[in-house]
Formats: sequence, structure tokens, C-alpha cells
Amino acid sequence: MNRSTLLALLLVVCGCSYRHENDQSSQTAAFAKEDSILLAEVNNAPDPKPRQIPLFNDVPKLRRTLGSVGIGEMRKWWNDGISWMSASNFYNIGSPGPSGMPGNLAFYLESPSEKYVESLKVKVNINNMSEKEAALKKYAQTVERTFNVIGVAMPSGLKPALLAGKPYENVTTQRTIKNIFEPGNFDSWKMQVLSH
Repeated sequence: MNRSTLLALLLVVCGCSYRHENDQSSQTAAFAKEDSILLAEVNNAPDPKPRQIPLFNDVPKLRRTLGSVGIGEMRKWWNDGISWMSASNFYNIGSPGPSGMPGNLAFYLESPSEKYVESLKVKVNINNMSEKEAALKKYAQTVERTFNVIGVAMPSGLKPALLAGKPYENVTTQRTIKNIFEPGNFDSWKMQVLSH
């Protein structure tokens, strides 16, 4: 390769590199501008509509209040990039089943907004089927205490459904309450309160 060919090749490579750097800096500026616009939209967005269950509008107080039910404290309120959530640790009930794990209860809170809770769940995992009746009884007691502390009347048909392991749904203008079976390696039920 002669000297003039090498010089021409070097100029082409340097020119491409310079053009690439300029393209990157203009892309970075465009992204920064877009981020600023999105951030301004988020900051100027109206506050979300309050939930119909008053305690669901005070996330820290709801988390503390659920701790008084007796199955454990709620962990921090955090965002996974999709939604806001908190959960308790598992509260073990009964003796271990074939998997080596005892049955357990837990709370779960979820919301699209940092400012309120949309969904409260109490979940029971029945890992030892020989203790199903006792696990469902503890589940029903926990759900009943939960309704007491959140200040919502427990619908009359819910407790029999919890004790029997039966689906249930009750909808009002204030909230939706469901008892839902979750199939898997062991029986699981979750009672969900959705605040409108």
C-alpha cells in the first residue's frame, strides 16, 4: 500500500469517527430533551383520584396498621419499574408438608401509584393438605382481623367461603372483594380487596 492510499484511508476513518461522535452527541442531546419533557409531564400530572377506602390513601399508615393483625410487619413500599408494592414475610402455620415447608400466610399491597394502595391481598399457602381445615381457619381469622383494622365491613358470605375454600366475589361502588383459588403444587387462596 502506498503512502497516498494510506493517507486517504486514514482520512476516511477519521472522518467517519468524527461524524459518529457528532451523531452520538446530537442523539444524547435529543434523549436529554425527551427525558426533560417526560419528567415535566410526570411532575405536572394531576394527583390520582383518591381511593374509596380511606386508609388506602395513606400508604405508611396502612402498612403499620396491617402489622397489628399479627402475621408480621410490612416491608418497604417500593417500585419495580411497573408498579408499587409491599409484602409481609411469610407467617408459618402448622407443620411441614411433603415439600418440607409448613403452610403460611402473607399480605401483599399493590398500586400503579406511589400515593395510594389499590389492592390488598391476604394469601394462604396450604403446603400440608392434612392440615387444610386448620389452615383455612387461620386464613379466615386473619382476613376477619384485616377487615377490622382497615375499617371495612366484612361481607356476610365471605367467611363461610374462606372456611370452605370456595370462590367468592362481592362488588360495591367502594370496593371489590374476591376469594380466589390459585392452583399449583399446593393449594393457595388469596382474598383480595380492590379499592375503587
